[in-house]
Order: sequence, then C-alpha cells, then structure tokens
Amino acid sequence: MCAAVSQLETVLSALRHEQPESTPCFEEFSDDNSEAKFLPRFVLRDQGDREIARAEFMGNCLVSVGGAGLRYETVERGDGFSVRKWENGARWKIVTKPQWWREYSHYPLQDIRDLERVEWPDPDDPLRFEGVADRVRKYTQLGYFTQAGINGFFSGIWYFWRSFEAFLIDLLEHPRYARELVDRVGEFNIRCAEHLLECGVHAIAFPDDLGSNVSTFISPALYREFFHPWHRRLARLCHDHSAYVNMHSHGNINGIMPLLYEAGIDILNPVGPSDGMVLADLKRQYGDRMTFMGGVSKFIGRMSQSELYRHVESVLRTGSSGGGFILYSEGNIPVDMPRANVYFYLLLRRQLSRIFGTALHCIQ
Repeated sequence: MCAAVSQLETVLSALRHEQPESTPCFEEFSDDNSEAKFLPRFVLRDQGDREIARAEFMGNCLVSVGGAGLRYETVERGDGFSVRKWENGARWKIVTKPQWWREYSHYPLQDIRDLERVEWPDPDDPLRFEGVADRVRKYTQLGYFTQAGINGFFSGIWYFWRSFEAFLIDLLEHPRYARELVDRVGEFNIRCAEHLLECGVHAIAFPDDLGSNVSTFISPALYREFFHPWHRRLARLCHDHSAYVNMHSHGNINGIMPLLYEAGIDILNPVGPSDGMVLADLKRQYGDRMTFMGGVSKFIGRMSQSELYRHVESVLRTGSSGGGFILYSEGNIPVDMPRANVYFYLLLRRQLSRIFGTALHCIQ
C-alpha cells in the first residue's frame, strides 16, 4: 500500500521530478463573478481560514500567502464597476456587469520624460510583507505548499506603468529608455522577492504574459536582451533560498522555451493547449528540470461530463508520469459553466489524480 502524504510533500516530490503518490492539482475561478456563483459561503473566523477552506474545496495543493507588489485602494464604486488606484498612480477600471473585464484606464508614464518625474514605490515598506511569515508557518504546518506573488518584469510594466502598445514601441525605437524602465521594475521586483523569501515561502510566483495564441509578443532576441537576465536573477535568488519560481504566461511561447529553461524557471503555467503549448512535447524537451502546471483546456465550460472525463484523463495520462506536473487549467472555471459540471470537474480531478499518481508511484 502507498501511504497518504501531505499536499506539500506531493508538490515537492513533483518538483524534484520524482513520482508523487498523487498528481498535485490546482484550480481557480476565472473571475469574481465565477467565484461568487460557485464557491460556497463558508462561515470562517478569519481570512486564513478562508484560504484553507478554499484549498480544501478546490482540492488545491498550494495556497497563496499574499504578495509584495504594488498596493491599491478602491477610489470609486458604481453599478457593476469599481476603480482601483495603485500607489504609483496607475488606475484600473474593474467591470463586473454584464461580464467581468479589466480596463487599464491610466498609466503614470505617458511620455519618456515621465520616468524621471514619477516617485518610485519603496520595496522595503514593511506593510508589503505584513503577516506573510505567520501565514507561511500556518499553512506549512497544515501541509500546504506556499507561494507569494510579485509583479512581472514584462507584463508588470503594461499592467502598471506604460501602455502595452507604447512599451512595445519603446523596446524597438527607444531601447535606452526601455532598458531603464525594465531595470527599475526589475530591481523593485527582486527586492520584494527577497523579503518574501526571508518569510520562508516555498515559491515566488509572478505573471509575465509574453504571448498571443500565435506567437510571443516580442522576438526571442528582445526577450533575451531585456527580460531573460531578470528571470535568471529571480530564479537564482529563489534557489539560493531553497525555494522555487513559478512563472505565469499565457500564449504560444514555444519560441522562448529554451531561454526559460536556461533561466532556471522551475514551474511554468498555464501551458495552454489552445495556445499551441503541447504538454507531451514540453515534457519531452524540458521536463527533466521544469515542472508544467496546466494542460487543461480553457473550454471546459462547454464540455459535457463525459467529455470532461476523457479530457482530464488524457491530460493526466500525458503529464503525470515521472513527476514534473501539476494539473491546472488555462482558463480556470468560467462563470457560464453548468453548476453540476463544476462540482463534477473538481471531484474528477481529485479522483483521477489519485488513481494516476498511486498507480505510477507503486509501479516504480
């Protein structure tokens, strides 16, 4: 008989490219509307209990202990929308009706000269890390793998500082300015990561959406010049703390996969099949060191229960062997997914991940 192990041990086994007894799983809701519709209303004492209750309900192997990126306040609310003002002056409009979407309504860097005028946030502000160490200890004792977030090095710019289109032009036409901007964001991110690692987190997570469903937004040469050094530096920092780095990027990023491998990225998500990220190929080429967190289609909301079964089984069959895999979807649980299918999907993940993990582990 194979003995039961904690979620933390399961994830660490997968990251070491051993065969875990159960394939680790993680899932989220696509937006606030989806969460409000499907997540039961637990009566909890505090936010920490809510995080654990969510993990147990979803069957998740890892939990978030917060992040150290830019902070925001909600400065306006209306019927179906709110406005977030970030500490650097950026603003987002969050629309929830009739469907959820996000608009980047203001950037602080409208002109190249603005880089010298803006006040840069303090990465050492202790409020960014308040309570993180306590949550790490609590969740680790409960047997969970913990991660904390920082802003991205590429998307962290067009989320908060300069519009996507303007920044792409900067990379080509104003490389010295682009370099200074990337380096400022990079130094802020690395310093925040240092504080989080000192709190004992198992992994640093960051979003850097680098591609469309056709290709990367920038050439591999531009990626190597501007962003690869920062990804490599973050990976080395995490490894020096016996921790891991979890990079999020949608899109077809096959063109820079050798560079991500070279940088030392430990976990890549969401490995979207609709973006041409073929799990079997990725595991064959990079699976000796990288762990792929994903593989499940963003179209699960349109699938019948029999289709869900066949799809999840196929993904697990491809990803589970030899570790280096965490089951996750590229689009999360959509708000229009039938309620019965949501609960079927969550239960299915639990059952099949145990079946595949136990069978492969005991064979080895």
